[in-house]
Formats: sequence, C-alpha cells, structure tokens
Amino acid sequence: MKVVTHAIISFILALVFYPIVGLYSTIIFFSGFIFDVDHLIWYYIHYKSLNITKCWEYCNGIGSHRDTKRMVRMFFVFHNWEFILVMLLGGFLWEGFLFIGIGAGLHLLLDIYDRYRIFGVVIPGSAIHYFLTKPKHF
Repeated sequence: MKVVTHAIISFILALVFYPIVGLYSTIIFFSGFIFDVDHLIWYYIHYKSLNITKCWEYCNGIGSHRDTKRMVRMFFVFHNWEFILVMLLGGFLWEGFLFIGIGAGLHLLLDIYDRYRIFGVVIPGSAIHYFLTKPKHF
C-alpha cells in the first residue's frame, strides 16, 4: 500500500483517538506509516543500495505484476504481528509503545488487505510463519 494511503488512514485514526489520549495520537499517526522504512532496509540488504526511488519502483513492480513468488520471499522487520505484540506489551513499560503498536497494527492490517486485493491471497504477517516456511532468497 502506498505510504500516502497509510498516512491518510493513520491520520483519521489519530483524530479518533485524540479526544481520548491527547498528543499520544501523534504516535499512532507516525507509526502508521514510518515503519515502511523496513522496505528500504530489505532493499539495501539484497541490492546494496539506499536509492529510495529504485526501492519504491522494485516494490511497486511486484504489486503491479502480481508477482506472488517474489512477494512471499520479502521479510520486513516491522511488518509482522510479533513486532506489534512486543510494542503492545511494551506499553506496560511506557504507554507510548501501546500507541506504536496500535499504529503499526493498523499499518499491517492495511497491508494484508492490500496484498489480498492485489494477489488474491492472504499473506500472513508473521515472522514465525516466514522463518518456518524458509522461503528461498534471491
């Protein structure tokens, strides 16, 4: 899903939460899209380049070509339920982590929906599932 879409939907969620949590809603807003930086991390690991444009073209190309085989091989460190669970549990230490988990959870749900819309399959957002199925990297 495009970063702009994540930002717009995260902004709406932050507005809903603002009357309840005040400025913590800004954490929900930013964590709803900032974690897409892990796409660039993945791209750097595999292509030794931090070129944001080329990374965006690569990831966008996978979606536009409906390349499920390449999609399931990609692991993004912030795009998994385990990361979100750690953030939510971290809320016991600092309540800001709870709101990071909420924003990141929204982000992951939107990406799962977008993958289903594009690829016609639900690609689980689980690090455990990813590593147990041992996809071959290219």
